[in-house]
Amino acid sequence: MDFSGLVEDVVALDDYTVKFTLSRPDVSFLSTLATTYAVVHSAEYANELLEQETPARLDTHPVGSGAFYLDEYQPHRYIRLKRHWGYWNGAAPMEQIAYDISNRGTGTLTKLITRECDVLSSPIASQLSVINENPDFVLASQTGMNVAFLALNTRHPALSELEVRQAISLVINRNALIQSVYYNTGTLRPGCCPPCLGRMTMMRILAMTSSWLTV
Repeated sequence: MDFSGLVEDVVALDDYTVKFTLSRPDVSFLSTLATTYAVVHSAEYANELLEQETPARLDTHPVGSGAFYLDEYQPHRYIRLKRHWGYWNGAAPMEQIAYDISNRGTGTLTKLITRECDVLSSPIASQLSVINENPDFVLASQTGMNVAFLALNTRHPALSELEVRQAISLVINRNALIQSVYYNTGTLRPGCCPPCLGRMTMMRILAMTSSWLTV
């Protein structure tokens, strides 16, 4: 992301406003800040952990300013968040949120079916038919901005000839891949560019199921 080269200065204008000064125009900057890998941490807390020589606690014991705070974290099992009564936009209506982060498979879907959990985020493609056929569930999805493609090393002697690469492309059954891998949630494209989607949102309500396959 080259944050160090892009962000020249960050200034807090008041208690609720922050100003970023960039070294160059970047239309993707706001959407990048909304991603999970661009979380804004407390500088004071981070410096304190560095002084204590325990920087890894920034991942396991984070301090933020959101509507919930971390109450319990069991690696590869679950994360429990509790309501933050001092949240700037008012206390959340829910007392707590528990995230199941155990290994994927049918376990998360089973917990949804047995009412052990309320929401299943990003189910795998093979689970979609089960969710759709259950009248108690509502599946909300949107087209995903991801493309699957086959890249060939043209410097390899066996792949240097255009006819060889064309033969590889023609022999691949793309319809079979759409059906068996993407469970008919993908769309075939003639190139690497996805179709025009109009206005995209960063929020995935329940699942992003569609993909494009190009070979």
